[in-house]
Amino acid sequence: MSTYEVRIDQGRCLGYGTCIGIAPDVFVLPAESPVAVVIAEKVGEDRLEDVQEAVRNCAARAISVHAVD
Repeated sequence: MSTYEVRIDQGRCLGYGTCIGIAPDVFVLPAESPVAVVIAEKVGEDRLEDVQEAVRNCAARAISVHAVD
């Protein structure tokens, strides 16, 4: 099974939280932060579809996902 690295460009993130609605086990919006944060920096194929949906739906185009295996 492949592994994928998930990142948020915090300089681009606008804190809309769409990613959190799609993959709450991968992204959070802490109360003290104006931007979303990745809490699962590496995901398997089982989470890839949701992460890719978050990438597609990010209005700021701040999320990226890349294979590491």
